[in-house]
Amino acid sequence: MMKNGIRSWVMCMLAVLLCADAYAAERAQPSASPRLGMNFYSIVDWNRDLPFVDMKKYARPWIPQAEDQDVWDTGEPLALDADGYITSLQPGQRATTVMLTDLQGNYPTGHYVFLYEGEGEWEWSGLAELVESEPGRQVVNVRADGAPYVQLTLTVVNPKDHPRNMRFIRPGYEDRYDANPYATDFLERWGGVDTIRFMDWMRINRTDQSEWSNRPTSATRTFYTTGVALEWMIDLCNRTDSHAWFAIPHLATDEYMREFARMVRERLAPHLIAYYEFSNEVWNTMFEQTRWAQRRGSEAGLAEQPWEAGWLYYSEQSRRLFDLLDEVYEGEHARYRRVVATQAANDYIGRLKLGHDKLGSRADALAIGPYLTFNVPVQGRDGQPTADEVQDWSLDQLFEHLAGQPLAGAKRWMERYQALADEYGLELIAYEGGQHLTALAEAGDNQQLVDLLADANRDPRMGDLYRQYFSHWSKVTGGNLFCHWTATGTYGRHGYWGLLEWRTQDPATAPKYQALKEWSGALP
Repeated sequence: MMKNGIRSWVMCMLAVLLCADAYAAERAQPSASPRLGMNFYSIVDWNRDLPFVDMKKYARPWIPQAEDQDVWDTGEPLALDADGYITSLQPGQRATTVMLTDLQGNYPTGHYVFLYEGEGEWEWSGLAELVESEPGRQVVNVRADGAPYVQLTLTVVNPKDHPRNMRFIRPGYEDRYDANPYATDFLERWGGVDTIRFMDWMRINRTDQSEWSNRPTSATRTFYTTGVALEWMIDLCNRTDSHAWFAIPHLATDEYMREFARMVRERLAPHLIAYYEFSNEVWNTMFEQTRWAQRRGSEAGLAEQPWEAGWLYYSEQSRRLFDLLDEVYEGEHARYRRVVATQAANDYIGRLKLGHDKLGSRADALAIGPYLTFNVPVQGRDGQPTADEVQDWSLDQLFEHLAGQPLAGAKRWMERYQALADEYGLELIAYEGGQHLTALAEAGDNQQLVDLLADANRDPRMGDLYRQYFSHWSKVTGGNLFCHWTATGTYGRHGYWGLLEWRTQDPATAPKYQALKEWSGALP
């Protein structure tokens, strides 16, 4: 009996060990369906994705002008209503805005429909010319050539019935723009991604929003300065069957956070998950929210050094957000995720954040941006290649370098943070990532360098680098959510972030797009 018992015990232990090995092996293999998320570029007049059919949502803020002055912006104040429409003009004053700026022909041409309420007079110029007009409705032809923008200038406003509720609908969408604000080609292009991160659509790095009553709505004239209405972001996720990732403004009141979460809980499809993080990159001093956190953390005496005080203050604000989420979603934890985001290159920051105010025990996920980084400065240090050196590299030399330390560094960040996530029982996910080739500061004036880095992003070998990079993410995390930065965007001195450069680009010519299509199976 004892012999049989020992044998059974040994067999059980072997089974346990085999199961553990199998689990480890499974985790080390790429997921059958890795989760690809996407960040979209902010809504501005030069946006290249054109997700909305109403071009007014991209329009710049009104620019004050004078009838008798050849000055683009007089700087004089303009009278606006709560939604951003001109309520009156001073004698001789005009107000102008632009849309479809510098898109180099990559926009729909033809007859747009301009709808409005109220009374006023205006002029169309640039790429646009008036074709038909009746009260409340105009037909405007947008050409393929001309000044690189559509310009609308208000010359007369009736203060008793000012022009408002303006819509500038691209061809073919007049019958359904109100029921569905999204362009069909945009939905087809990106509708397969697992998760949409709305940080840039919410303009989190440039926002001063704090009160729920001042949030953007579908009635807001333009999303250029306010960010996109929450209703529209939820609608997009419901249409595309994508999970939603929101970044909450750093100045948001408790009421703002609570009402924001309530709207998401009520309107987002029940089977879709909402990810919430407090602000964005509250460690990166190029952003005001980081400097704000450092000031507040230092005032509270959280740490002697302002940067550490800022990280700890972030932890306390994240805890505040998480507590409010738990209140709103009581009994429905499967529907939301509490995200702690931190700098990929420095796991000390992540460890400090998770350890403060018991934040690690209150979170669901740890998020990093493990970019494949190569920043080229004018003056380097510790043997770092400089702009003058790199400008003369061949593409062969550049890719040899990228396959070395930059790729190894990104892999190391993934591994270190997976270990930290394991300590706290958290899921490791990526809020941003992809290539990070940049000509730093004055190095952006070096056109030869800028062109070299752009050529690298168009080269098939960049796709090969992406395959190695994302394969390692799958090996380390099992294919957890990874939100690429970004979907569509220009290549130039400010970076080369887009999977596509234009909405009209053939994806077969985009090596990064093709690599992610293979990795995730999520792109058409």
